Amino acid sequence: MKSGIISLALTFRLAFCAFSAFGQDNEGVAAPIVSFDWGPNSQDIVMDVYARLHQATGFNEPIDFFYDSEYFEQNSLAAFVQLQKGPAYHAMVIQRNALDICRNKNELAYIIAHELSHIVLRHLEKIEIMKEKLCRSLAKKKGWPPPETNPKTLEHCFSYPVFQNAVRFYLESLEDQADIEGANLMTIAGFDAARSRKVFRHVADFFWATSYGIESPRAAMSADDYGHFTLHEREARLDRYVEYLCARH
Repeated sequence: MKSGIISLALTFRLAFCAFSAFGQDNEGVAAPIVSFDWGPNSQDIVMDVYARLHQATGFNEPIDFFYDSEYFEQNSLAAFVQLQKGPAYHAMVIQRNALDICRNKNELAYIIAHELSHIVLRHLEKIEIMKEKLCRSLAKKKGWPPPETNPKTLEHCFSYPVFQNAVRFYLESLEDQADIEGANLMTIAGFDAARSRKVFRHVADFFWATSYGIESPRAAMSADDYGHFTLHEREARLDRYVEYLCARH
């Protein structure tokens, strides 16, 4: 991807550790067992899953889709979307470590559907508008120059807990929407949402194996993450919604 990226807003939050490589022994920490072999054509599988999901959205605007892009660190964010300058206003990146987490094509579909939901529901734009409004209000109260005339004002705002908490709660609500809409979207596209239900548990396995300071997969499931509910909470919510989807279909 080229320069011109203006906002990295929301991610699937698989950004666990840029220092450790999946499948390697990192100072005695064993990597989780990968029970699904994607074979030599993993890129074709990812592109096929994305194409099916994208078609199911009915979203007519262009999206730049990248798989395993060399522009980003290999072991950083596994899946995320962002706004950018150019003909395609939205971009999505899926990295190889997303496949290391997933145990089947349905789990991969859920991760991609979650990210597509952020784009379709305009979450990226909404979070930018929310931050600007909140920052403008705080700047007026503090006597700072407005953020549109002084970019440092936004930095000042982020140093205030009230601003941080408001952004966090808003991000949690958007992630909640994307978790649910992602399950709905993958079902429309013909994937089996019931077979994606353990994806957050597999995320926790990956988190535990590739991050420092995580005592166990159970601890990873309960770990707090800025802007997201815990993996345990997200799994429980997905379970409930999948039950609803199964009953409806």
